[in-house]
Amino acid sequence: MEFYTEHFLLNDNKYQVIYKSLRSPYYQLRIWTGDEYINRSLATNDKERAIQKALRITSDIRTKRAFKQPIKDPSIRDILDWYNQSSFADGMRAARLHYINASVERVILFMKGKKVETLSYDDWNKYWDFRLSLSAENIKGNIHSVRDKSGLNRPSRATLSSERQSYNQVMKAALTANRIARTTKMPAFPYRRFGDYYRPSKNQAKDTFTKAQYKELREAVRDQSLKKHKAIETRIKLRGNPAGKARQPHLEAYLARGLQAYMSLLRNCGCRRWEAYNIKYKNLIEVKVKTQQGPRVAMGIEITSTKDAAYHTRTAILTYSGEQALLEWLKYRKSKGLSDDPEAYVFSSYDDAFKKVKKESFPNSFDRILNKLGWRYFADGSKMNLGALRRLFIITRADAGVDLNLIAMTCGNSVSTIKAYYDSVQLSRYAASIYESSYYPEDDE
Repeated sequence: MEFYTEHFLLNDNKYQVIYKSLRSPYYQLRIWTGDEYINRSLATNDKERAIQKALRITSDIRTKRAFKQPIKDPSIRDILDWYNQSSFADGMRAARLHYINASVERVILFMKGKKVETLSYDDWNKYWDFRLSLSAENIKGNIHSVRDKSGLNRPSRATLSSERQSYNQVMKAALTANRIARTTKMPAFPYRRFGDYYRPSKNQAKDTFTKAQYKELREAVRDQSLKKHKAIETRIKLRGNPAGKARQPHLEAYLARGLQAYMSLLRNCGCRRWEAYNIKYKNLIEVKVKTQQGPRVAMGIEITSTKDAAYHTRTAILTYSGEQALLEWLKYRKSKGLSDDPEAYVFSSYDDAFKKVKKESFPNSFDRILNKLGWRYFADGSKMNLGALRRLFIITRADAGVDLNLIAMTCGNSVSTIKAYYDSVQLSRYAASIYESSYYPEDDE
């Protein structure tokens, strides 16, 4: 019995044959590379379409050979095995490598033998249904799981994000090493599709400090700074100027004073927490302002956004109190012998004006102050942090009647974002006012 029902050469090349067999209604392509045979289904019974598809496949193979890439499409398992033996895994902590393997194994469990280069977004959409069907008890390495309202033990947002990062880390290494030519990376978890439990917390309106709370917080930070500096003055009187490790009290006093200025900046210009770290002396500018009392010169700050979607530089105008607090901080830095060169950072390290202060310095100091006050969460359950000062700026400016468009320009957000947040705050205020003034029949009893 004859195997072929139809066959012919592609481009008159005896090493490239297109054929049909009794096994399938579709055209097939067989190529001899010089080392091995490669068979591919062309997934069509139309001759012209089969030829066009075969030409694309042969062109792809030539490209892979030119760049010394594997000619056969590797599976996810092939890539994981390669990754574990590659230089990318050398020196990696065993716990981290174990977590990466566990994350990729879950993908393999669903995708099975699918090729890396042919994965689609539809595959990933189906994967998320499968992933949430796995319980925390039967998954290795899943240490972040939370039981939701329905009683299901679901992986947390942090776990899903970490798994995605781990899988994409492996695929990025494979692309870098030319093990694969392309792939569809694991997309972000579709939170909205799976209900309120997975609604991103960043999209929820969060509470902020009241004016009374902020006043108490500001006084606590100021008292800490005064206490640190008084301790230094006493130490110098008794022991003289410190050296070496004994300089630690000076560093603590510098950071305590810096926290005052940092908080004031967030409160009075609405910049993001990490944007303030990037401000240099050259970014401090004078802005002419027309007021009812006549022209004034205000301090403006050129801020480079830390968000990829809003990468442009904007100018934020400081309030009068914010301007005075920042000038006092600059004066303090100068008294410590730190440079005021245009390239120097406003919030620099204690030893080098051209080096940023450590990222965790102010947040850690801020958390210690909150612990002393016994504060941790707002009434709505959101955590108190430095980001709440930015929200306080937005609320107070909006309450003062400042145009939301201007607030959005200052804060580096869209008007819709500012309006949505402010409207949600207004709704809670409105609801509280209505509820508190409600009439109940039992009041007469």
